[in-house]
Amino acid sequence: MVKHPNELSYNREIGRQLKLLEDFEFSKRDRGISFTLDMFDEFRFDKSGKVSFIDFIREEVKKRYQFKEISASTYQNHMNFVSGLEDFGRIRTFSDLTLKKIVEFDRYVRTRKNVSLQSTVWAYHKRMKIYVNLAIKRGHLKMEENPYLNFHVEKGKQGDRKY
Repeated sequence: MVKHPNELSYNREIGRQLKLLEDFEFSKRDRGISFTLDMFDEFRFDKSGKVSFIDFIREEVKKRYQFKEISASTYQNHMNFVSGLEDFGRIRTFSDLTLKKIVEFDRYVRTRKNVSLQSTVWAYHKRMKIYVNLAIKRGHLKMEENPYLNFHVEKGKQGDRKY
């Protein structure tokens, strides 16, 4: 994509999706299975035939932006959150949303580059909770399966700005 205000982030996302698809294809080939276009749905959907949690978030972010529920900067922040969740790699499907995985995600966020403040860690969890709650509303999860019922993150204080 060229000559678009968000071309860098879009091209990064296209590259990330292409890599995920290639990894999926190679995992099939490694097991002696020929990759066909019919397998694309297997890549995009979880075993139950439902959209994966990451795709669900991505689609919800795009809808919220399209209907002007969120600003351009919020859209970018949420897409960066999706990238971070993909980089973490342990929460892909709705069934991956467990307390254990949320604790692992918390540890992962705290070790990321450019995450030095507790308020930044809190922001990652704030975004995750938005989409966990939307998944519950849309029927992808049951209320009692919400991992945040037993997990709390302190907001922390905003650090001093350097400019």
